[in-house]
Amino acid sequence: MDAPLWYADADGDRYGDPLVTAKACAAPAGYVSDKTDCDDLTATTHPRAAESCNLVDDDCDTLVDEDVADAPTWYADSDNDGFGGTRFTVKACEAPAGYLSNSTDCDDLSAVSYPGAEERCDGKDNDCNTLVDDSPTDAATWYADADGDGFGDAFTSQAACAQPPGYVANALDACEGADAHRSVHVGATEVCDSLDNDCDGDVDGGAVDALTYYADTDGDRYGDPAAPTEACAQPAGTARNDDDCDDTTGLRAPGRVEVCDGLDNDCDTLVDVAALDASTWYMDTDGDGYGDTYDTTKACEDPDGGASGAGWKALSGDCDDDNPAAYPGAAEVCDGVDNNCNSVVDLDTPAPPTWYLDYDGDLYGNPRFTQTSCAQPGGYVSNDDDCDDDDPAISPAQDELCDGVDNDCDEVVDNPEDVLGEEAACAAISCDDAYQSLDSATNGVYWLDPQGDGVGAFEAWCDMSLSNGGWTLMGVFTNGDSSKHWTAFSDTWLTTTTLGIPADPSINADAKSAAWSQLPVDEVMIVSYPNTVWVQTNPGCLNDNTLQWAFRRNSVSSSTCAMSCSTTTVAGPWATGGTTPDRTDSTLRFRCMDTNGGSTTVGGYTVSGDDNSMLTTMVFTTYLDNNFGLGAGYGNASNTHAMDWDCDTADSGCNTDTTQVLLYGR
Repeated sequence: MDAPLWYADADGDRYGDPLVTAKACAAPAGYVSDKTDCDDLTATTHPRAAESCNLVDDDCDTLVDEDVADAPTWYADSDNDGFGGTRFTVKACEAPAGYLSNSTDCDDLSAVSYPGAEERCDGKDNDCNTLVDDSPTDAATWYADADGDGFGDAFTSQAACAQPPGYVANALDACEGADAHRSVHVGATEVCDSLDNDCDGDVDGGAVDALTYYADTDGDRYGDPAAPTEACAQPAGTARNDDDCDDTTGLRAPGRVEVCDGLDNDCDTLVDVAALDASTWYMDTDGDGYGDTYDTTKACEDPDGGASGAGWKALSGDCDDDNPAAYPGAAEVCDGVDNNCNSVVDLDTPAPPTWYLDYDGDLYGNPRFTQTSCAQPGGYVSNDDDCDDDDPAISPAQDELCDGVDNDCDEVVDNPEDVLGEEAACAAISCDDAYQSLDSATNGVYWLDPQGDGVGAFEAWCDMSLSNGGWTLMGVFTNGDSSKHWTAFSDTWLTTTTLGIPADPSINADAKSAAWSQLPVDEVMIVSYPNTVWVQTNPGCLNDNTLQWAFRRNSVSSSTCAMSCSTTTVAGPWATGGTTPDRTDSTLRFRCMDTNGGSTTVGGYTVSGDDNSMLTTMVFTTYLDNNFGLGAGYGNASNTHAMDWDCDTADSGCNTDTTQVLLYGR
């Protein structure tokens, strides 16, 4: 119960913690009887510890850092100039208010005096160097005024707190040598005297009596109004005037000649207007590329911008600007226009018409004699078709004649197409030859030469219209007795002699032509006039001229009109020389007709006539070198004549007006 109270000594400094206790008769380990330790965790802190500057209450007297033996000395800064004096000091761990660590102030009662302070004109040793007003920073600068003009020489000065004799406070003689001239100082009026009067570093610059010059960069003696300069003497590269409109090029200046360069050369604000080398442009109204020489304008570029068609053109010389076919260099053509503008109409036309001499006046020209001109010369024509320009009867307009001359200039003499059968010299083989060869064959008299040897040509009548044309009249048989009965003597008809006028079928007389004995035929046609009984064989029915054929009416009462090739041997004088007709073909084409009405069809052909028309047996046979004879018989072969046409009164209704029978061959 009465055991003493012990205090923990955790830091081993032999001073216990009053807050940590233990009762025991004897001190427990780590406990002591003292209870004055104020920090039992720090061994350097206890009531007998020495106080040090560590912000700790080392001696546990509740005071921190008091009476520290090694504390620093601090110096009062009475004038608050940042420097302490030696008059008032204190030792303390931290500087007390108004104290500093230094003691270099030479006057701690003056804030303008301290080491390093600027020396001033104040009668004090401001920088604490023991000298008063030496090199003061606020000393005035005084400038020598040698010329006594009240302006100091900026290049000769001294600093002093008071004005030295011969010095002034200003430095307005601010340029070299200014103190030697009373007219030179800052603010002086600059004049042209080769002095820098106003000391601005520019001798005579801005002189009131200076002249204005303008930059002439391009050296054309005209100045740039945008670059003026004032000077007493003209500076190099300047001009007295400001008239240049472009100081970057000598090509532009007043008075320069305007040229085509895209610049305003003469500075009149107009580009390339009235340029010396401007091109002349000519109005091309008709759009042919050439302009009117008298309708012009001057311009450096095409006023129309190179547009095609009508407008301004670089080429002139158009002699007719309303006609696009007329311009220099155009091809001259025959049109009554001066196409190439050489003042001559239609001259030197590259391809003028060629005219041919028409000496004989037949309107056809001679190809050997020509002229070329646009207008037709007198005595010349446009064609060269005349083959004989000495004879107006020879030209393409003439009909070909059988005269050994090329009358129509077709390069064929006596052209068969034109003159076959016209003369003996141009005889045809037969009428059929003429019909087939001539361009236009008409009924009429033709010269024939069946042998084609030019010997023995004769005239014969050719019928070109009956039965496809080309028939040669070989014989004419005329009813000349009172009984209308032909009895043309057989001996006459069987000979080769000619008889009568066989070249004109209109003559009512017996006749036979040379064709009777000379013309080879393979077709025969018999025609009666005026009532036209027409009998005709097919081609080939008289093959080799040996065919016998017959036109037969079997009886008066029969309506049959028959015709056929026949093998019947018919005796008679026409078979002279013992020649017997030989049948080699059979089909015959025939026609029997007169005007008494009635018709029938036989073998596919219409037969017109009446029953009383009768033509008895007729036989053709060869005679004398393939020539033909004609024979006829009435009733039987023994009663024969060369040609017999019987139409007596016993045959009622017989057409007694028939007067002729014509025999044709081809």
